Amino acid sequence: MNNKKLPLLFCVFFALAACRSGEEIINHDISVELNIVYEGIWKIDLFDAAGTDLTPQFNAHHFVFEKDQDLQLSAPNVRHTGRWTIDYEIDNQGNISDLTMDILFFGNAGLGDLVRLWNLVESNDQEIELVRDDDDGNSYRLIFKRI
Repeated sequence: MNNKKLPLLFCVFFALAACRSGEEIINHDISVELNIVYEGIWKIDLFDAAGTDLTPQFNAHHFVFEKDQDLQLSAPNVRHTGRWTIDYEIDNQGNISDLTMDILFFGNAGLGDLVRLWNLVESNDQEIELVRDDDDGNSYRLIFKRI
């Protein structure tokens, strides 16, 4: 696996409009879109954890993805700092594939199933969709929406 982190990893993650898992992603200059993620605050629009809707638990939570890969979470009377990273693979033709996003909050901060390695399904300037399956075959879906 080729682990190039900055700046390409930010570009790839947030600039791929309508990127679907399983499709090839062509590496191209997307510097205009690079700033999309940093220019806003995100909230959880949907958090389906193995068929259980956890979205209401995060209604008041706001997330800020920072350029240095810090992740700031704030809610009334709650503040947590975490980290986020993007990883990907590059095939023999130079195409980027298998985008993943790792979300970590120190001490887990009581955030449970949110703190995981996620597969990037789709992203654009308004929405980021992540999915994952656990070892028991349960599916999880997490959608961040810009506010």
